[in-house]
Amino acid sequence: MVSTYRPPIRDRGKVSGHASFLHRNSGLRARAFMFLGDGVTRFFGLLLSLGGLPLQRWLVRRLGGFAHWVSPRRRQVARTNLDLVYGQTMDSAEKDRVVRAHFSHFTCGFLDFLYDQIYWPQARIAAAVKPDAKAKLDELASYGRGSAVISCHLGNPELLLRLLTEAGYDGYALYKGMKSPWFDRYVGRKRLNAGAGLIEIPSSRHSCEQGKRVKHSSHSLRNELETLWKNNSGVGFVADQHTRGGVRINVLGVPDTPTQIGAWRYVVENKIPFLLHVAVYESDGTLTWHCSEIYHIENHGSADETLMYYLQTANDWFESMIHAYPEQYFWAHRRFDRHHYEQAA
Repeated sequence: MVSTYRPPIRDRGKVSGHASFLHRNSGLRARAFMFLGDGVTRFFGLLLSLGGLPLQRWLVRRLGGFAHWVSPRRRQVARTNLDLVYGQTMDSAEKDRVVRAHFSHFTCGFLDFLYDQIYWPQARIAAAVKPDAKAKLDELASYGRGSAVISCHLGNPELLLRLLTEAGYDGYALYKGMKSPWFDRYVGRKRLNAGAGLIEIPSSRHSCEQGKRVKHSSHSLRNELETLWKNNSGVGFVADQHTRGGVRINVLGVPDTPTQIGAWRYVVENKIPFLLHVAVYESDGTLTWHCSEIYHIENHGSADETLMYYLQTANDWFESMIHAYPEQYFWAHRRFDRHHYEQAA
């Protein structure tokens, strides 16, 4: 029987540790530009609300085509990624179609995130929370030992926060701060308004001193994450970021791909139960929330071998989702070793 109990979110919209957008001592000029950006964004949102879904579909086609046209380097990265993953099993015309569709999808996801109050009111988000996903999140909470939910750059990762909090999942999202003061603040507040807690990763933590960006010294998130898990909170993160370090595994059929292990190592070492999930668009514009089984960490050899086992298991599951929805993966992001893109340049 599916549980109808909705666990309370104890620290809705809280920041754990640091969030750069809360620590900016911006000058008068910078603050003026922020307020101007807010005003322009709200005005554009008013126009979008008047135009409804027909205007959104028109913008997705036009802006997606424009983004494709003005982004030759991103097009090249996307095409290189498709060549690496699909080789000769996908012909050139189909790869071109997927690249174009990717830019339109990115535009749609961006508009849905900026103006979710227009396109994704609470009732629509609630309709996307299916009983099977809700039951799995309730089960994670029932263990009383913290949990992790892990996604990749497929579909709309930002709306996953809305889905999680609508389902009652008590958790914090790892995120990377952005260089633009206005956009960092806007995106950060959107994520807090979604009801999720936030943890900024150390590599982007900074403050603004006399108008200059001053990075904070890097440190481990281990204690912060372990404290949250001991409090039975969840932690969510995206697991397909490009990296120069980490470890090397098979990703989308491409061997020897650098893969980040930061939060993954803490999950495995603490034997934290986790599930994998993505939120993807269907042809009618609705969202489908795909969730894997719940994984319980077991030993598969040494500590490093166990880590590699679960890294590969997760990437294999994401691979199956990406192949099912290829147009919705963020192909324009570098994912594989740098030399692949240097050769294509």
